[in-house]
Amino acid sequence: MKKIVFPVVLLFGILLISTIGVSTATACKEKENAVVITPPEEQPSHNAGGNGVERACIHVPWIAILRSPAIQPLKYTLTISVNNPAYGTTDPAPGTYVYYAHTCAPHACCACEHVCCACTRTVVTVTAIPYAGYTFDHWELDGADNSVKPINVLMDADHDLLAVFVVAAKPAIGLSPTSLTFSTVVGSNPLSQTVTVTNTGPAGSTLNWSATDDAAWLSESPTAGSLGSGASADTTVSIDITGLTVGTYNATITVSDPNATNNPQTVSVTLEVRPGE
Repeated sequence: MKKIVFPVVLLFGILLISTIGVSTATACKEKENAVVITPPEEQPSHNAGGNGVERACIHVPWIAILRSPAIQPLKYTLTISVNNPAYGTTDPAPGTYVYYAHTCAPHACCACEHVCCACTRTVVTVTAIPYAGYTFDHWELDGADNSVKPINVLMDADHDLLAVFVVAAKPAIGLSPTSLTFSTVVGSNPLSQTVTVTNTGPAGSTLNWSATDDAAWLSESPTAGSLGSGASADTTVSIDITGLTVGTYNATITVSDPNATNNPQTVSVTLEVRPGE
């Protein structure tokens, strides 16, 4: 069986090489400024033109025609840039890239404008990546604004893509109320109260707040959150008088966000512990 397989494979290889590498195309000059190239299977049986006039023809390897620069795949450039390198970057990174207009299969030598291969148009996906404190605003593709993110660029021509970043809108901390008073008797914790945290910053801002205090008898829940512009959230303030004696106590709740324009803000807390009745 092995003795039969090897000659068959060898014969197939010889036939394939002769078909691709030795087959010739006919290039004929029919007009003053026109040359017609005919594939091997369509070569004329003689050199007579359509009007009976003799044509000047030469025969060249067909593979040489396929590899001619005249039918190679189209290439276009995509130049990516940012309005300020300190504000953000892109993926792919800013720079100039060369892409084929089409992705072809199965023949790499095919120009993709012909039926010799299946082609798909090349699309490049570009993502904007803002740095901390900045935000992506829009693209400018060949001078035209586009807010889609990420953006898909069809490589049908040379393109210039600019990513525009801006300084992120800063949040502001709003608290209500800004003071709390608790009163209770020894042996009994007072009822909890709430403080409302609001992001009073402009549209597009995000308040990432956290709450802390300076007294062991005082606690808040939750102690952190994230709020878009105009949004609010409540934190519950509770008192535990364990170990406290009769008297008046003062503490401060601090709500902060390093990015807020009015960071930090505080709520004053007063606790009165009276003798038991």
